[in-house]
Amino acid sequence: MQAVKVLPKWQITIPKAIRKKMNIKVGDTFVVEEKEGQLI
Repeated sequence: MQAVKVLPKWQITIPKAIRKKMNIKVGDTFVVEEKEGQLI
C-alpha cells in the first residue's frame, strides 16, 4: 500500500508503479466510494 497526498485543489497523484501496472492513461475515469472509513 502506498500513501498519496491531497493537494490544495483536492487532487491526488496515483503512484507511477500503480499507473503502469493498471495501464492508467490521462482522461481515464474512476468510481470512488467510501466504505468503512476508506476510499475504494
